[in-house]
Amino acid sequence: MARVRSNNNGSTVGMVVFGVASFIFLLLSIILYSQTGKYQQDRAAAESELNQVINAGERNSATVDEIQAREGGGTLVGKLLAEVQSLRNQSQSLQGELQAVTSKLEISENAFRAQSEAASTAQADYVEAQKSKADLEAALRVEVDALTGKVQAVSAENQRLNRLIDEQIAGLDTSSKRLFEEKQKQLDDLSGQLASASDANRELKTTIDGLRGAVVESPAVTLPDARVVAQNTNEQKVFLDIGRQHGLRLGMAFNVFDADDLVKLSDAQAQGKAIVEIINVDSDKSVGRIVSRNARARIDEGDVLVNVVYDPNRTFSFHVYGQYDLDYDGKSEIGDRERIETIVSLAGGELVDALSFDTDYLVLGSEPAYPDKPDDELDLILMREFRVELENFQAYQDLLGKAQGLGIPVLNQSRFLDLVGYYER
Repeated sequence: MARVRSNNNGSTVGMVVFGVASFIFLLLSIILYSQTGKYQQDRAAAESELNQVINAGERNSATVDEIQAREGGGTLVGKLLAEVQSLRNQSQSLQGELQAVTSKLEISENAFRAQSEAASTAQADYVEAQKSKADLEAALRVEVDALTGKVQAVSAENQRLNRLIDEQIAGLDTSSKRLFEEKQKQLDDLSGQLASASDANRELKTTIDGLRGAVVESPAVTLPDARVVAQNTNEQKVFLDIGRQHGLRLGMAFNVFDADDLVKLSDAQAQGKAIVEIINVDSDKSVGRIVSRNARARIDEGDVLVNVVYDPNRTFSFHVYGQYDLDYDGKSEIGDRERIETIVSLAGGELVDALSFDTDYLVLGSEPAYPDKPDDELDLILMREFRVELENFQAYQDLLGKAQGLGIPVLNQSRFLDLVGYYER
């Protein structure tokens, strides 16, 4: 629309300019015609005067040009002839100028005509653009009205829903408060009953301990995960009674114990007699390869396999803490702890970041030694190292005490590796 308006203004200015130019050319044409008429009148008067002077014989025997040539410019006739010739030349010059002005006038008229056509086209485009604008504004107005109606309807529905939600929340607050008070009362009653029962239990336990002596708790043991159903002595293979449906995966390792062994978690002397790696898994059976065997140890049918992490029926959780030395070279490495965590994950266990009642096992690395306090307490570097070592020692002891308080089995590096069938691959 801006371009149409600009074209319309330009066309109007062009029309005005060409109109003024046409008027000027027309005025010049009138002036030239007037001068030409005057010159022609002067010429006619001169010729009339000449005719009165020249006698009839001269007029019959000689032309004006001849008389002019004969008389020269000294006589009156010569002067009149010269003046007539000058007027003739001026008339021819004015006629040439008139033709040039006429040509320019035709060119201006053609340009004016072209500009008029362009202005007409621009005017038509402008009218069409105005019509399109009006149509578009009408369509947009219809859409805006429709959207406004929808927004008003949505706003009304939103307000209705908000009122309904507020009413429901008010009702829920009342019922929730009443339910909370009831549950709180029940909890208080149960807490009182629990406290009474705990006191009675302590009194009863004290009485029993006094009559029978201290009760010895049963040691924590791990149940067997599989049994040897057959073996191939020549190929160092055993056939087991668990498979894929029990969550068994290739590469898992187990420690082999005698069929009647009770594998205690805290008994560091209860070591297996062989380590078996799973190399083939079927739906309900599998094949293991004997990768390590104690001297003079013999594997029999019915022997049990144990991996403290693996269990076909549940997932055990482990908290791994401390520094480890898997190659037993006296140096702890960061990668050794990561390998311990990888063993837990590959065997199907879950790693947890902190101890809780739900933690199944605590795997502890090497116990830090109690640090000696530096003699020079002003040495900031030595004192900082002492505090760090003391904090590590205290954190280790605190974690161990917490695990014992929660009744969580604690496995050191050697016991853990033995119970998961670890071996150097």
